[in-house]
Amino acid sequence: MSLILLFVITLVMPSMAVIRNGGRMKSLKFASGGYIHFVPDWSPLVSAFSVCGWVKETGTNTYPYFFHYHASGSNQILMAADGNQMYIQGSVSNWAYSASISRNVWYHICTTWSASSRAYRYYVDTRLVGTKTTTSGRLMKTGGDITIGKYRGHSSSNNMFTGEIAYLNVYAKELTSAEITKIVRAGMCTNLAYPDPHESYREIKWENIVQIARVGSVTDVYQEDCIAFMGNILAKLKATKGVHNDTNEQLEEVLEEKVALETRLNSTLVELEKVSQNLTTSKNEHSETTERLEVVLAENKALSKSLVFLTSRLNSTLVELEELSRSMNRTWDWEVFLAEQFINQTFTAEHSEILHSTWDGIADRLVGFRITEEFIELLDHIDPDSDRPWSMLYSENYFDEIFTKDMATRLTSIWEGITEKMVGITLTKEIIDLLNYVTDKSNCGT
Repeated sequence: MSLILLFVITLVMPSMAVIRNGGRMKSLKFASGGYIHFVPDWSPLVSAFSVCGWVKETGTNTYPYFFHYHASGSNQILMAADGNQMYIQGSVSNWAYSASISRNVWYHICTTWSASSRAYRYYVDTRLVGTKTTTSGRLMKTGGDITIGKYRGHSSSNNMFTGEIAYLNVYAKELTSAEITKIVRAGMCTNLAYPDPHESYREIKWENIVQIARVGSVTDVYQEDCIAFMGNILAKLKATKGVHNDTNEQLEEVLEEKVALETRLNSTLVELEKVSQNLTTSKNEHSETTERLEVVLAENKALSKSLVFLTSRLNSTLVELEELSRSMNRTWDWEVFLAEQFINQTFTAEHSEILHSTWDGIADRLVGFRITEEFIELLDHIDPDSDRPWSMLYSENYFDEIFTKDMATRLTSIWEGITEKMVGITLTKEIIDLLNYVTDKSNCGT
């Protein structure tokens, strides 16, 4: 806080010296044709300028010209307080109606121009009143003179300004609307305590103008409002000094809190670093887990394929086992080989085919008949030319039984899968008895 107070005092007190000695507190009052005339250095202003100041018109003159820059026989800049007959580089515009200036009222009037924009603009209290486009490539002429308070070289009262002018400056820059607004909002007196916001561009300065010799009735008017403004600033400085010590104590407390906060912040940063490291470790572990899961998924996929293959094999094996089971449960009627076409004959492929087709197409037709000796002789009588061994029906599995659908199925499939294996065997009585013995279930385990 002490640094801030020192800064304010340093800033304000030298400015007050400039104000009193240079005249920033002053406005100039023009009456009865009074004016100021001088020759400026216009070279910094040839490609861009802004003429801005506070103006209060009190007279009723037709053309209240308050600023006139004349060079090489032409009106380079000619400004009227009411916007009537405004000149730029010899070309005139009339913006009096748009400006709507009232008498006995302070206005901030500003004209701006640059060679790059070629636009001559006229502002009243930050409001853009008029714009005029100038010739391309033309610059402002140097070596001219400035007249403040009247039209240069004219003695007619209609071309003279009556009223007051304050803080009139010429800037080596085409000020923007925002920059002009900053000047206006600062007010007529603010520049007493603070520097002009565009100080670096001020080429022709008000504090120098008020010291130039005057012609006719031009008098100094000290702005009471501005004097009161400075008094208020000094009173505020004294009040600020009175609370300076308390503020220092508060500042020390704030500094202590700042140190404590910095300590906590450093501790928090250390904790955050640890958390960051843990997160990095967790991220790495997560990546490793993801990789292991991918391997397990690949293995499961391979196992799934193997399981499908094994299931297919198992189903196929179950079918074979069921067929084997059916084969194991069959009753093999080996007595068929006692028929004369088989007994003591070497079993051939032709014999196998005869057995396969013995009951094909006829067994189903026997369903419902009782198998008697007469029935067997009848079959043998009506089918004497076939090779069907009807005598096998004399076996105990069929004889004196009602022929059923199950018997028909058994007779059509009884030899399937085994007769091919018997090809080449001589079917003697001993072989047939042996076959009956081997397939007899009552002999199992003996």
